[in-house]
Amino acid sequence: MSRSSPRHAPVGRQAAIRLMRAGRIEELQRLAEAGDPQGARQLAVLLASTGRIDELRSRADNGDRFARRQLADWLVGQGRIDDAINELRPLADAGDEGGTWRLARLLAGRGRVKEAMAELQRVRLDDRWRVCAWLASQGRIDLLQQRAASGDDAAWGELRWIIQRLWRAARVGEGVKLLITFPTSDRDLDQALLNIAKGWREGRFRLREEAIGLLGGVDHPLCRRTRAGLLLLQGRRDEAISELRALASRGDRIAGRDLAAVLSARQPARELRAIDLTGGGYVCALAFTPDGAMLATCGGNDQTILLWNPVTGEHLHTLPTFGVARAAAFSPDGTLMAGNGGGRVRLWNPETGEHIHALSTRANAVAFGPDGTLLATAGNDRVRLWDPATGEHVGDLGDSGADAVAFHPGGRLVATGRSVLWTDAAVRMWDPATGEQISVLDTGADAVAFSPDGTLLATADRTDGTVRLWPVTV
Repeated sequence: MSRSSPRHAPVGRQAAIRLMRAGRIEELQRLAEAGDPQGARQLAVLLASTGRIDELRSRADNGDRFARRQLADWLVGQGRIDDAINELRPLADAGDEGGTWRLARLLAGRGRVKEAMAELQRVRLDDRWRVCAWLASQGRIDLLQQRAASGDDAAWGELRWIIQRLWRAARVGEGVKLLITFPTSDRDLDQALLNIAKGWREGRFRLREEAIGLLGGVDHPLCRRTRAGLLLLQGRRDEAISELRALASRGDRIAGRDLAAVLSARQPARELRAIDLTGGGYVCALAFTPDGAMLATCGGNDQTILLWNPVTGEHLHTLPTFGVARAAAFSPDGTLMAGNGGGRVRLWNPETGEHIHALSTRANAVAFGPDGTLLATAGNDRVRLWDPATGEHVGDLGDSGADAVAFHPGGRLVATGRSVLWTDAAVRMWDPATGEQISVLDTGADAVAFSPDGTLLATADRTDGTVRLWPVTV
């Protein structure tokens, strides 16, 4: 077959693919005969997909590497693996990387790993990361470890990805076994594993405890530093400090720096365990009573709002929300608490935990008016006003929804924020007495708040991380 230079500008890959998909075989043949690589590649694909194997074999015999690759792939599809291997050997011997990779995969699939590795030694040195990635895809951690031990940075990089994938999949035992093999001076890996552990959802506390137990049985500085980090995540600060001190006393400088950071970090006055340690909940909203005597924590997937004494840490009441709880607010006199969840906004007596009303509305946010006679609920479809004492619906603010709501300290304005994720994104000002819109600010917002003196409105947009301050006139 002629290998003369193309007598035309080579076609792009996508253009050749379009010709192949349209079945325009004659045009692809002309491109291939002119030496166009994309034309030859897609011609081979088309011949194989249309069953014209004799033509494909003829082109392969005449030196078309793309035809030989496709012929080998077709043979694999027919279950003729050994024939495919024989077809690919000439390509590998000629230095064709595509043929070499195919040959190595087939050899490994036959259990002939040493032969596969010998073939991969032919690839360029700057392609060693592909070799390591291939070894990882074959599950050959042993060979990756051998290459890593000889100083192959690409192998170490692939092993790091493997252990992080195991950690993300909560395969803690396998992850620890691999972690033991890493250099003690690896600084980034333990931090990467701790970040993953922060994001574990289902049973994350149990998983962390399991990892702490496994790592505690290994005398390896990297493992022990990882264990110290997990202990901190679990709130077991004293044990973490002891772990880091022991490592630092043995000359581990990384542990010494970590220890200094832990000791200098400001500590909270108290910690409250506000969600089920064995579940996948998370705290997503907080609210204090006006006098600070009570704290509400919304448990997200826990489907509860918990009430606490913030001074003693005593758990006072558990309020079931029958759905994800994301918002809570206390009335100005502290005698009522509103929270969302389960397709309803509910009101409770926080002193007794008694359920008082269930309002027939969904809400992203709730807010009491400054005199406690109005409750605003911001839902996706509507912003509604209620009498919190009776649960009566007393009015709406416009005919669109909101993601945030706040009353002006004087009670004569209500601000609502609509996220930029909505087509009607804006901050709107309303008269709660009439329900009329007073003004519009051309900015999306997921949070709104008035200053105590009512002269400023703060709005926050999660998409750009910007908080904007607006002057307010009443």
